[in-house]
Amino acid sequence: MKAYEIIRAIDDIVPRDKAEAWDNPGHLAGDKNWRCEHVLVALDLTDDVVDHAVQIGADFILTHHPLIFSPVKSITADDFITRRIVVLLSHKINYMAAHTNHDVVRMGNLAGEMMGLKGMEPLDVITEIDGEPAGIGVVGNIDSMTVAEFAEDVKATFDLENVRVYGEKNMRISRVAICPGSGKSAIDCAVEKDADILLTGDIGHHDGIDAVAKGLIIMDAGHAGLEHIFVSDMAAELADRFPKLRITAYEGSNPFETL
Repeated sequence: MKAYEIIRAIDDIVPRDKAEAWDNPGHLAGDKNWRCEHVLVALDLTDDVVDHAVQIGADFILTHHPLIFSPVKSITADDFITRRIVVLLSHKINYMAAHTNHDVVRMGNLAGEMMGLKGMEPLDVITEIDGEPAGIGVVGNIDSMTVAEFAEDVKATFDLENVRVYGEKNMRISRVAICPGSGKSAIDCAVEKDADILLTGDIGHHDGIDAVAKGLIIMDAGHAGLEHIFVSDMAAELADRFPKLRITAYEGSNPFETL
């Protein structure tokens, strides 16, 4: 098949017009008329992901985070960003990203469903889907439990070794906000939606302390800790739409190790 068929399918699953204005999702490198038989789905377009694509013969890469955010003035092997593009083009590999459009259309609801949230609603409304409000993250209810018990559920659900908690671990919670990825900007939204706890990532020292002062517990699972579900989600969606297309889900989305 041709790359444009895959591009159209991804745009249908997570429409680009649902992305935030500052974002840069879409077809970012390659030729939409090149033939494609093998898609690699990953969280980020790192050097390891590019090398892996070449090794396994993938001819299309889909990531959550876009490699290109700022304009580039030249595409050479001298810069770590454009070097990856040079490699992709030299091997006739198309590259596409689905970022906040996936966050809005699928990511928050998927994470909320995985955690068993009841009565879910968008955390930070930014658009509509089929006439219903949609946005970044979700908020909903769970059966009352302690923060420590919730942490165990989070680790089991998202296959995590640990999480960081700002607040009292023995406090009981029943209303949960979830914002996969970086959640600093979601703190006030979670407070406004009367959440007891915000499950997210990339929370800084002062942001965590300030959130607790506002009455909100923070559970930091890391940026990739929740967002890695993008990989299996989109791999499954593409496999369902294109049964004859080879789909590989890239393992190893976490860019760091805890020693």
